[in-house]
Amino acid sequence: MLWASTIRDVGFNLFRHVIWGAHDAVTFDGFWDVNNCYDTEFKLWGSDSNYFTNGLLIDSPNTGTGNRYHVWAPWLGKTTFGPMFITGKANTTPMRIDGGRGIVVQAARFEAQQGNPTLGSQLLITGGTFVRIRDPWFFQRHVGGWLDRPQHSGVRQGNRHHHRRLEYRDRRRDVQRRRR
Repeated sequence: MLWASTIRDVGFNLFRHVIWGAHDAVTFDGFWDVNNCYDTEFKLWGSDSNYFTNGLLIDSPNTGTGNRYHVWAPWLGKTTFGPMFITGKANTTPMRIDGGRGIVVQAARFEAQQGNPTLGSQLLITGGTFVRIRDPWFFQRHVGGWLDRPQHSGVRQGNRHHHRRLEYRDRRRDVQRRRR
């Protein structure tokens, strides 16, 4: 367990996992840059932490088969995620939240690479209470496919394409609701 610590201004390239573990009162500060990783880079659980307070960039995923996540939060309490720009690809979901209480995700930007759409959700929430998603942005462009048609891609202004890919799952009722 990592306790009452600050990690600041780091970069990772070609890692399988960057940080997995329990944290209490931990801050990830400065700018974080993660590229070309091979599996779930961050699996974080614990409480009272502030992650990526000044930014996180995860790009160029090279994950294997099966469901993968760039940032996975199995259980967090009273934790904030700062601005993130995360690129999903095929079977890689940018962020998954499974449970906890008082999680805030601020200014997250989720995208898929040109020609490699995220096959599932870009933000998957399967549980938790008081989960707040503030100022999210979802971008998934698939040239020639159904996302290339304005009526499906959610064109808002000029050449800006937004595609809402936010999914909530209620385990008790196995109900899925999507906002597009």
